[in-house]
Amino acid sequence: MKLVFAEGDDGLIYINGRLRRRAQRLQRGGRVSITELPGVDHPMHRTWMRPSVLAALSEALAEIDATG
Repeated sequence: MKLVFAEGDDGLIYINGRLRRRAQRLQRGGRVSITELPGVDHPMHRTWMRPSVLAALSEALAEIDATG
């Protein structure tokens, strides 16, 4: 599972604050990867950053497709 967050997203703050150990264990085991996209705001008002979001999502979908 790949989790993609905007920089400073509340969900990422929650994971780091409340679920850090579990998230780290899942990442070490290869079950979860967490990506924080620098410069991206959650509602994506920074339109010039949208290509990086699309690239991250395309990469995540490609990983799913490769694993079946």
